[in-house]
Amino acid sequence: MAEWISVYCREPILLDGDEIRRWIETADLWTWAETLYDDDELAEAAAESVLANLRVHAGTAVDVYWTESGRPLQISFSPAAAEEVSEAVSQVLGAADGPGPVLIRDHLAAVRHVINIEMAAADSMSMGAVLGEIVALELAAASDGLVWFFGKDWVSPQDRAGTLWTRS
Repeated sequence: MAEWISVYCREPILLDGDEIRRWIETADLWTWAETLYDDDELAEAAAESVLANLRVHAGTAVDVYWTESGRPLQISFSPAAAEEVSEAVSQVLGAADGPGPVLIRDHLAAVRHVINIEMAAADSMSMGAVLGEIVALELAAASDGLVWFFGKDWVSPQDRAGTLWTRS
């Protein structure tokens, strides 16, 4: 089973494996890890493990390996971007009202492409989610994008700690 983080981009962007690697290497992984682990030693070990095992392979998609073995984060452009935008507007936002849904609808009306970050379901509750969030927010910042986390929370890179709207 897989989970996705999607970035809805209004400006063009290239998937650059070297840049994605730099985003991860320069992020404060220890602070991010502390949000997942109650024990400081576990958080430190998780962050150090990511950096020790980090490998990025770029081609038509970018694969980010962050564990010794296991499935990578797979970052790619969606070939069905128009359908994804239409689905997000109709099925997800539906008749939702308020400033968040209005902002999201307006944003989606100008989307040029969608980038998906796919990971194993188990990774969505570990450092895989942290890496996905770091990369998604950086991609969104560089492409005038919005991020949709795991089909639930919409976030703007301008307010990374806030949520524009949450699907209930």
